[in-house]
Amino acid sequence: MELLPGLEPDGAALYLPASKALVLADLHIGYEEEKRNRGVLLPAAQRRLFIDEIERLLEKHDVELIVLAGDVKHEFGRISQQEWSGVLGFLRRLQERASVEVIAGNHDNLLAPILAKESIPLVKSILLGDVLVVHGDATLSELIESGDLRKEDLAAARTIAMGHEHPALRLTDGVRTETVKCFLVGKARHGRRSVPLVVLPSFNPLSYGTDVLRERPLGPLLRAFGDFSAFALVDGKVLAFGSVETLQRRERAFIR
Repeated sequence: MELLPGLEPDGAALYLPASKALVLADLHIGYEEEKRNRGVLLPAAQRRLFIDEIERLLEKHDVELIVLAGDVKHEFGRISQQEWSGVLGFLRRLQERASVEVIAGNHDNLLAPILAKESIPLVKSILLGDVLVVHGDATLSELIESGDLRKEDLAAARTIAMGHEHPALRLTDGVRTETVKCFLVGKARHGRRSVPLVVLPSFNPLSYGTDVLRERPLGPLLRAFGDFSAFALVDGKVLAFGSVETLQRRERAFIR
């Protein structure tokens, strides 16, 4: 299936056939270590799960470029040991199979020294054909003003893909509650222009993120989750769940 023309979801990734590009968002390498330091025991399997899923995607699709759309690492104020080894090992494994581009997320303020080991620049936006990829923690105007997004690239974009929000659906029947990751499809506004927008779920298998039925957006590109449609990741398949606003109304009615 396609979320929008030329944008194919697969697991928590987005494949762009025209550009032979695979887009992943919000890996948060180092998440396990940070949780363990806080006393939360998690299985140390994150990198293995990443690699297994990447291998599956690369075997299935014709991929020449892998784009990491922000928040590659998890810690804000330091580079943890797991992040040094985890990010470097992950990047080197990816580069064996395809070119790699990295977009800076709000967790990536200290990522540049790691990327420098592999001569990978850290950027704020990438235009793939007519698909503009950003992280989602800044407005389009802010990216243009800072020089991180060219006006020509924004004008050429027919779709925007982003991460940052970690969208998920927490579903309940009154007895059992289950949380599933989801893609969101809607519009981003820039001045008088409205551009189709796809929000990717977190690629981190241990992080589910923001419940779009009960919480508000984290970043400035989304006004409200109710403006979007949800496509949930269930048992490895992406299923259309319809309007988030409709799901929110049903949830409120169910609770009453």
